[in-house]
Amino acid sequence: MNDVDFLVKQIELAFGQAAANDLRGLLAAAQAAQNEDVWNEAIRNFRSRFRTLVKQQLRRYIPPPILALPGVEAFILALLDRALAEGGEALAGAAKEIALGPAEAALNMAAVYLPLPPNLQGPNEAAGLRPALIGFLPPTGLALNFMSGPAGGGGALDYLPKPNPRLSGSFGLKMGVVQVAALSILEEKAGAYSMMTLLKGRFTPGIQLGFGFAISGMGGLIGVNRAVNGDALEAHFRSGALINALFGDDPIRNAASTLDTLGAVFQMHMGAHVIGPSMQLSWLKVGTFTLFNVDLGIYMQLPSPLYIGLIGSVRAGIPPIFQLRLDVRGDIDAGRRMINFHAVIVDSYMMGVFKMQGEALFRMRYGDDSFVVLTIGGFFPGFNPAPAELPPDIQRVGMTLDLPVDLPIYLRVAGYLAVTPNSLQFGAHMEAGFDGGIFSAEGHFLLDAIFQFDPFEFAINFSAGFHIKVLGKSFSGVTCTGTISGPGPLVIHAHISYKTPIFLPNINWSDTFTIGRPSPRVAGTADLFEAMQKELNPGNLRAENGSDPHVALNVKGSQDGKYALLAPLGDLLWAQSLAPLDLELERLQNTPLPAPNCVSVTAPGEERDKPREQFNLGMYRNLSDAERMDLNARLESHPSGVRYHFPLQSGAEETREIKFQEFRHPELVKLPSEFYMLLSAALLYKVSDRSQPARVVNLEPRVAIKRESWRCNDDVFDTQAAAFIASKKSGAPAYLDIENGAVNMEGV
Repeated sequence: MNDVDFLVKQIELAFGQAAANDLRGLLAAAQAAQNEDVWNEAIRNFRSRFRTLVKQQLRRYIPPPILALPGVEAFILALLDRALAEGGEALAGAAKEIALGPAEAALNMAAVYLPLPPNLQGPNEAAGLRPALIGFLPPTGLALNFMSGPAGGGGALDYLPKPNPRLSGSFGLKMGVVQVAALSILEEKAGAYSMMTLLKGRFTPGIQLGFGFAISGMGGLIGVNRAVNGDALEAHFRSGALINALFGDDPIRNAASTLDTLGAVFQMHMGAHVIGPSMQLSWLKVGTFTLFNVDLGIYMQLPSPLYIGLIGSVRAGIPPIFQLRLDVRGDIDAGRRMINFHAVIVDSYMMGVFKMQGEALFRMRYGDDSFVVLTIGGFFPGFNPAPAELPPDIQRVGMTLDLPVDLPIYLRVAGYLAVTPNSLQFGAHMEAGFDGGIFSAEGHFLLDAIFQFDPFEFAINFSAGFHIKVLGKSFSGVTCTGTISGPGPLVIHAHISYKTPIFLPNINWSDTFTIGRPSPRVAGTADLFEAMQKELNPGNLRAENGSDPHVALNVKGSQDGKYALLAPLGDLLWAQSLAPLDLELERLQNTPLPAPNCVSVTAPGEERDKPREQFNLGMYRNLSDAERMDLNARLESHPSGVRYHFPLQSGAEETREIKFQEFRHPELVKLPSEFYMLLSAALLYKVSDRSQPARVVNLEPRVAIKRESWRCNDDVFDTQAAAFIASKKSGAPAYLDIENGAVNMEGV
């Protein structure tokens, strides 16, 4: 349906079939025009009829008190006449201003044009005849501004019908030292509604707290049937859009981008709600600028999964010496079992010419497949922080020369620091250069280092160089690159290249130096079986599921650690954390074993699910450097013991005499017999009101949760480490077992 048909359809819905047929006839006459005069006459007739219908619509739908205000109806009709008049097409689609005392309103409407008929196209069109403006579609937005004495404000309301009906609005008010703003989204999808609202207040001057501190703003978030989208949150946070939306100085002017950001980060999710307060704290206001500002907000997603987030921005500056903005966010995501902290430097400068950038992340997952990692500026080149699921392009922390004028020099300095459970990484990178067209020069220095703790190993990469170019071609320069690794032995590799002037030969030299002897592989002082036997001690025993209201446990004597108290209905557990069970091991907590071995533990009688513990695969297998980098930060759940449940057995019957005392209560007050008759009748009525008798049926569960399994060839494993070992032995790929419910393929 085109805009012309849609306009006529709207008229039919408002005024009936007869009015729509009348307008269709006028449009048909215009489309059949053979010359310009007939075309103009048909358009004038249509506009006159359309004006009459609009006037009727005003009186039908606008409340009489509003329409009775002096000049309202006349103003709207005059505005319509201007828009529909010959030569008034320039007003089409623009905001139509309506003045109502101290307030001004504007409607956002789309114009509808009638195309020229085929007979009038060509020469007439070239002579200046254009499609005619015949009407306007229903308004999709409303803007309002007012000013009355010291108070002023305004806002806008927009309606988006597709793909999901969405009503968004913003309103701000400034009165003296107080400025408030509200932005909200109301969205409908499949008959369900959700709302997201941002409230902000600013005080100038702020509420003084003493020592130069002041509360300069307060606000909050309210979301109904809204939930946090983690990926969108991280993307909008790194770009700075989320901080600008939540803590921007002019939310009404930037309402469109603010509402888009809120809608993307807090998406519609039935049954989830978001709520949280925010505050702005300032310190030491000097003249027109504030030395230190902190915006901080805390929000929660309820009821489940629980999500607690903190987001804020720290801004400090002494123009023109430096300007710093540090955006921070942290969250606890119970659904993903994740604790996260993220900081980004945004729009920051030093001395007005050095642009500062960088980001830092701390991420920890608890439970199965747990990990912990901290980075300030990134990782050692080639290091894979999996399974931490960090952004692939973490910005190095550093400065770049950003001159306000175009000069032929550049300077970049960057660095990083990272810590994982088994490594320390750091590095620095510096580049400087001059480009004068005919003559240019550039130099660089690079250092990357990684230290692994257990077993201790390290690798250092370095590079430095200086080059001179003439007319864009290399004239002379020197480059030195190398690596240092160790210990046992310490290996130093260096390569030096000297680019001589064009008429002389280049010089290249490289060599490798080895200091010390290779460290022999030390066998374990005891084999795996002997070490595990020492774990069979009462200290690794514990009781579970033993709550019995009819049994009193005597804890006297059990605190010496010689045994574990067990209730008759409880389970007995033996669990240790020395090594995983049922897994082929080549090391025992990083100590090499004489040969690969595996330990399994069983208990006599009835056995239930085995207890599990988190183990680091890198401490129990011989891994390559690449595998160690990938797996040393990974903790995986493996069996660590046995659980034994004692079967119930019937004992011999015994007879005991029970003695009791009798107590008599005062006689209860008797109610009239009519009361019991009415009560019985009411109960019978409620019982007879049931449509059918209650019944109990066994239903199959529609949702089941099971442990992830892996497959290699035809074997199925319950841990990724076991599948990894099988893949190393057979050479076949290992992947998630789709037949048993997994959905994503992942090579090991």
